[in-house]
Amino acid sequence: ERQKQRERESEKAREKENNKEVFGFDLRIPPNYSRKFLCSSEEECEAWINVINFYSPSNQRHRFNSRFPIRHGVSGKPLVDGKAAFSSIRDALYAAEREIFISDWFFSCEVFLEREPYIKDENRLDFILKHKAKQNVAVYILLWNETKIATPLASAYVREQMEALHPNIKVLLHPLHMPVKWSHHQKIVVVDQQVAFIGGLDLCFGRYDDPEHRIFDPEGDIWPGKDYYNPTFAPLENLQDPFSSSLSRSKQPRMGWHDIHFAVKGEPARDIAINFIERWNFAKVDMERINCPFLVPRVDHDLENKHGSLSVQVIRSLGSWHLPNLVEPDVSI
Repeated sequence: ERQKQRERESEKAREKENNKEVFGFDLRIPPNYSRKFLCSSEEECEAWINVINFYSPSNQRHRFNSRFPIRHGVSGKPLVDGKAAFSSIRDALYAAEREIFISDWFFSCEVFLEREPYIKDENRLDFILKHKAKQNVAVYILLWNETKIATPLASAYVREQMEALHPNIKVLLHPLHMPVKWSHHQKIVVVDQQVAFIGGLDLCFGRYDDPEHRIFDPEGDIWPGKDYYNPTFAPLENLQDPFSSSLSRSKQPRMGWHDIHFAVKGEPARDIAINFIERWNFAKVDMERINCPFLVPRVDHDLENKHGSLSVQVIRSLGSWHLPNLVEPDVSI
């Protein structure tokens, strides 16, 4: 009797599944891009359609021929040198509630985002991202799959290390094609599609500095291991051994690094997030990474973007090697 009862219940479940209503739609972009979306409910289907319509590129172009308009009433500030930028990024990462986007040319798992008064593990980049992943924050990292012979940036090591930390961390390396004639050079951090950092600083060894630009650190109190860096004396090698020094600290100075980042909130941060999402989704398809999800811009309007005094516009250079279905290359820079 029990066996018959289980068989009847199983048959009912199959019938229910077979009779389940399916919602979906087709997306076609000329000349030859198409995708079929299947959703679990009519509400989910409508939400996807609204997102796609809201963020689809139009024929309208803005200043400097950019896809993105000037945003007014924005809060933002420049962050000069790595110390200021890394500290602000650290605080934003710890405040993340939903998702983190990172795009870099060079990424070092073991780089410390704060170092004074002394170095602590809780300020190390991989520690922070693992901590947030365990809190169910999704972390997406998009890196240049470098030309290994000419520029050994250990991106494969980074993917292995970071994805081993937690299932909520996904890393895409792009491109696979040879010969490589270009590199991903955008340096971006976006938190919850509401706060963004963009500029000249990778989250990597050699970029942390302050206005003093000290060139000696004999005990490794500020620049440990490979972070004590000067390519005029020795290239960055063996990045899988991050805490061994490449230089003689008593004889060879580090290279100071003067650069700038910009922190922005609200609508410009959402524009920067859209740029990341477009690149991520293309790289996912191009690299055939089934275990990496498609990303989607958020359409909620709880953006803190009308409490500042700045007018901000996001501009970029983006060609067919990043997004082959662009109607025309985005060359606003």
